[in-house]
Amino acid sequence: MSYNDYIVKGFNKLLPPVSGYVTRVLKEQFGDSWWNEAVLNKLSDKNKRDLPEYGEESYLISKLDIQRIFILLDVHWNEVFGPRANMKPPELEWNCRTWSKELLDVRNKSAHIGLNDFAQQETARALETMSLLCRSFSSDIASEINNLSEEIRWMGRDVTKREDVASEPISDNVVIATDLGVKPIPRMSTSSSDHSGSVSMDSDRLTGCFEGCIVRKDLTKKIKEGANVPIFVLEYLLGMYCSSDDEDEIQEGLDIVKDKLSRLYIRPDESELVKSKIREAGDGYSIIDKVSVSLNYKKDYYEASFLSLGLKGVPIERDMVVDNPRLLSGGIWCIITFDYSYIGDDKTLNPFKITRLTPIQMPFVDVDDYISSRSNFTKDEWIALMLRSVGIEPNSIDRRTRMLLMGRMMALVENNINICELGPRSTGKSHIFKEISPSSILVSGGQATVASLFYNLSTHMPGLVCNWDVVAFDEVAEIKFKDNDAIAILKDYMASGSFSRGGEHLEGKASMVFVGNVNEKIDTLLLQASLFKPFPEGMNEDTAFLDRFHCYIPGWEIEPFSPKTFTDDYGFICDYFAEIARELRKTQFSNVIDRYFRLDDSLRQRDITAIRKITSAMMKLIYPDGNVDKEGVREILEFAMEMRSRVKEQLKRIQPGEEFEGARFIYYDLETGESNEVLVPECVQLSIKQGVE
Repeated sequence: MSYNDYIVKGFNKLLPPVSGYVTRVLKEQFGDSWWNEAVLNKLSDKNKRDLPEYGEESYLISKLDIQRIFILLDVHWNEVFGPRANMKPPELEWNCRTWSKELLDVRNKSAHIGLNDFAQQETARALETMSLLCRSFSSDIASEINNLSEEIRWMGRDVTKREDVASEPISDNVVIATDLGVKPIPRMSTSSSDHSGSVSMDSDRLTGCFEGCIVRKDLTKKIKEGANVPIFVLEYLLGMYCSSDDEDEIQEGLDIVKDKLSRLYIRPDESELVKSKIREAGDGYSIIDKVSVSLNYKKDYYEASFLSLGLKGVPIERDMVVDNPRLLSGGIWCIITFDYSYIGDDKTLNPFKITRLTPIQMPFVDVDDYISSRSNFTKDEWIALMLRSVGIEPNSIDRRTRMLLMGRMMALVENNINICELGPRSTGKSHIFKEISPSSILVSGGQATVASLFYNLSTHMPGLVCNWDVVAFDEVAEIKFKDNDAIAILKDYMASGSFSRGGEHLEGKASMVFVGNVNEKIDTLLLQASLFKPFPEGMNEDTAFLDRFHCYIPGWEIEPFSPKTFTDDYGFICDYFAEIARELRKTQFSNVIDRYFRLDDSLRQRDITAIRKITSAMMKLIYPDGNVDKEGVREILEFAMEMRSRVKEQLKRIQPGEEFEGARFIYYDLETGESNEVLVPECVQLSIKQGVE
């Protein structure tokens, strides 16, 4: 049996229940004149060809094939069928019109298939859509069609002898791309046992392309467990001393790193003890600490402050600052050597003197070399390398989860992108922003004020959004702003990247990330409120605020991390990756969509902006050289549209009405003209469950 035979079989099952419903409603609406008014007067000359002008009702209905039924459902939607989708309970779903349009394209292709055939994924997709449409009219027949879809999905290459049939079964939780229509296949379980597409890479190829920038991640874990020091500091040292395949050299390097950390790294509770040791040593005492510098313009010299040591106002030579300008923009981790000399006659002089400063973060990265090296790897290899660079083993998770975890990195490479991720505990939602990048800051709920976040009126100093690449809020349920105007300023910044405060108009490039936990089932949230419910009261129903989110990552699809989730393979040194990410913020790929596709005119400007931002960010992460084909753009575009559509779906639930209802997340293939709609998996899943129930 060919794939087209399965398509025809599905349409044969679908026709009776859909035709029965459509004709019944048209008769109710138009009475005895339904055939002339609702059918003959609405169909084009071509589509009503061979239709009788009169006859017995059963005879007339028998002449309506599936193509004509789809057309009638569409042309009568606004006046006849659409209102029935708004009834409580609804007679049919709002998506029925979209599904019928998609299936009309499938029917037309099926009718002119010739010697060709549908692809495996196209067939499974079409049958899945038939099942979704049919469930409004007959759950039993919908189940039968769904069984056909499941049969195709797992049949693999054995269905026919076609060589271009997909070689892998379609996963439960991936977005399937076809040239006929796109929407996420509902996720039927939270299992991530499908780990097809395992990726391994030769360490020689990695170190050859990125010499000195690659580290084995299991070494990081070994030391991290015994040292409360940021990962990017550890991996910089490991990259210096353990960049080798020789186990003896690695062990020797580990000993050196451990020795340096035990002697030089200080905990904040040891600050007074270390100050005493510096005093007693007199000269040549070294520590590892984060150093930030400011200009004392009244005295015309630079002053250094130390995070763990707790020292402020320590003079630092101009040359040290000029050679390391990042000291002036948030600070960097360094090995610092002190002298101590107290001059009793002049109490204004600081006895601590910096005699040597060695950054232990990447002082310089060659982003052009990074970009040119991308061509040495396949897409799957590159994604695996990116995930391993943040500590995740890609072979322990499925393809869908890999994309979602890549989505977390978007804030590192894209300016002013607003992201929300809510999900269960222990899935690493805040890990990237706390440990991976020294250019991001994690703010605990309730600790941020307008002064700290935006602008301090007393000191006239810009806040976090002007000084960091990413400002991430942890535990969103606990966010509390004391200032009455905080939310208004936050909305302004999230919308435009700028804000006004105290007569000053400032701009920032920081991306805003909100992460938190979901304590209820997703279906419950969708039925009772929205997926924004975990936000504080007031914020969770403020549609003006929520509409500023470009992206909502479904954190509930990511399983809690276990030991197997963390990689022991090679990845980028975190600080190298973070610096590359900063450089990539200067590039843009938002127009890559326009090479192959066009977005639907119903999408509003905020939707388009969000889709383009997400697309640009994912391009930087996966295709930083811009070398991507049509299907690569399609995959990223569908991901972007789903992430934004999830936001829009929640806005519809919070505020039903015309404001958020009109947008349709559809894109058009410029080459073929075919339309594809991207739907939100959990909403489709819920609709299926409700249909079954």
